[in-house]
This record gives sequence, structure tokens and C-alpha cells, in this order.
Amino acid sequence: MTNPRVTSADPGTIPAPRASGGPPAGRRGRGQHRRTCKGAGRARRALLIAPLLPVLGACADRAAGPHVGWGFAVGLVLAAVWAGAAVRPAQLWWVVPAPPPVAAAVTMTVALVTGTSSGKSAALPAEAVRWAVDAFPAMAAAQAAVLIVVGVRFVRSRRRGRSGDVRAQG
Repeated sequence: MTNPRVTSADPGTIPAPRASGGPPAGRRGRGQHRRTCKGAGRARRALLIAPLLPVLGACADRAAGPHVGWGFAVGLVLAAVWAGAAVRPAQLWWVVPAPPPVAAAVTMTVALVTGTSSGKSAALPAEAVRWAVDAFPAMAAAQAAVLIVVGVRFVRSRRRGRSGDVRAQG
């Protein structure tokens, strides 16, 4: 079996550097990889910052009253739209199912931290039902928003692909 990187006639010798001054054969393509992975930083930032929006909205609601309200709903919808628009299509499976668990975690945490919960383990299931009922409209709106973003991205990618085919034929 021969080494495909060896370009000289003698397989025991190390290949000479290329005349073009480019990277050696084993290092080719790394710049391409860096260029294609630049979007990963944007997606990572979106996925790290997006959960803060519903937390900020829930804290604003808590300052106004004991239950989650419009601030939480708007924060959750904005976070879902932002995350859905920022990630690559292959990463959407992380974003699409996220609004319900994020909503549950934020409402439960805000209730426990701010003291609207009794803190007794026997009353916790009843309070969890109340948190779910309070957060359901925001959860449903965020889920609908992220599905709309996914649908728009799908339609745009299909149109872009179709228009490219038409130009290639004509």
C-alpha cells in the first residue's frame, strides 16, 4: 500500500514543499474549515444568550406581580425566534423542542427563587401544575414562532435551490 501524499518516485523520501508556497499536503484545507466554521460562534452565542431573554422577562413580570406574564412571553418568543434564525439547519433539532423545557425551567426557577412557592415538598406538584398553566400561552407562542422560523427557512432554501437550477439551465 502506498502513501497518497508521497509524490516522489522513492516512497521512503519525504515530499518536497510545493513550488506555490502553499501549505504542505497534510495541511491543505484548514483555511476552508475555518471559513465554514465561523458561523458556529454566532450560533453558540445565540444558544447561550437566548435563554436569558425569558429569564429577564420573567424577572420583570415578577417585579410587577406574582405570576409570569407578557414580559416572559415576549422574552420566550424572541429567544425562540433568535435561536431558530441563528443556528444552521443541521442544528435545528436542538432549537425546535427547546421552548417547553425552557419555559418550565424558567417559571419554576423564578417561582422558587423569588419566594412565590411555598417550598413544601407536598405542595410542589400542585404548584408545578400552576406554573405550567401560567406558562402555557408563552410556551405555545414560542413553539409556534420557532416552527414558523423553520418553515420560512425551509421555503427560502428551496426557492434558492430552485432558482439556482433555473439559471444553470437557461
